[in-house]
Amino acid sequence: KKMVLSCCAVGCANRFQKAKGVGFYRFPAFPNSRRQKWIQAIKRERWIPSKNSRVCGAHFVTGKPVNRAGHIDYVPSLFTFTRRVDEVLMRLRLNLRVEDLSYRFSISLSTVSDIFQRWIDLLFTHLSFLIHWPSQEIVHNNMPQIFKDLYPRTRCIIDCSEVFIERPCAYQARAKTYSNYKKHNTIKFLIGITPNGAISFLSKCWGGRATDKCITKNSGFLDLVEHGDVILADRGFDIADDLGVYGARLEIPSFTRGKNQLSLQEVEYSKRLSKVRIHVERVIGLLKNKYTFLQSTLPVNLLRHRSDSEYANIDKIITVCAAITNLSPSVVPL
Repeated sequence: KKMVLSCCAVGCANRFQKAKGVGFYRFPAFPNSRRQKWIQAIKRERWIPSKNSRVCGAHFVTGKPVNRAGHIDYVPSLFTFTRRVDEVLMRLRLNLRVEDLSYRFSISLSTVSDIFQRWIDLLFTHLSFLIHWPSQEIVHNNMPQIFKDLYPRTRCIIDCSEVFIERPCAYQARAKTYSNYKKHNTIKFLIGITPNGAISFLSKCWGGRATDKCITKNSGFLDLVEHGDVILADRGFDIADDLGVYGARLEIPSFTRGKNQLSLQEVEYSKRLSKVRIHVERVIGLLKNKYTFLQSTLPVNLLRHRSDSEYANIDKIITVCAAITNLSPSVVPL
């Protein structure tokens, strides 16, 4: 019985039909560098093409491969996974509803949800490395002038941010996620940036009721701090003693509690600190403005996580958004 030729690209259902007009092409044998690029483009793990493996013309801009290095069709480039990434990023960037994406891409609602879930998992796995805690030397070598002048030992600027969620049905979950500050049910996460504006730390999400101090102490952030580090934060981060254990120092604005007014020295100190601490708020603003999905009221089902993962879906979503934000130009002037 004659073998039916089918395309080996992931997600492609094209099979050879004489009347269809779509060509099927063997993997090039020479040069080997071109063959390896074809294999990489297919993105199948630990897979080696056989003599019967074919790539159909749907994955070439002109409909067929071109044997000229530098041409766009020297290597196949059109795949469904590029379209899938577009669907995910459109939802994150534009906060499009599932119904909208279903209509735009002519797929069912369940398929949209399934694609979003699977590709968030994939992007989380492959992009998490972009959120990196750099060494003291790297931080110092890339420090903007304003930090060198005011706080030359700065390692990180931290703050917490909240995102609205729907009100959970369970009373305990409702209580844990209610934010007295926002007067709404929220999730809350700790974000840390380097002096040059790169996101270097991102915690898992907590219920909006959790305090800044509680999240910081239980997020793993303190384990990254080293002797001599200076951490800049807002008043809610009462963690000076916790940082002191690691030989680090906390810089926060002066407290007004119990005082009629701040002294001139305290006012000047707080103004000087605010000049540099504001950059973490600018980064958070950039993150939420680029990915308007985080400005909406998120469904409660995003707080769940599968039994085989320690991360909830919302943890993965925020990590993906933060990782890609790190590819943007810095908001901190050098």
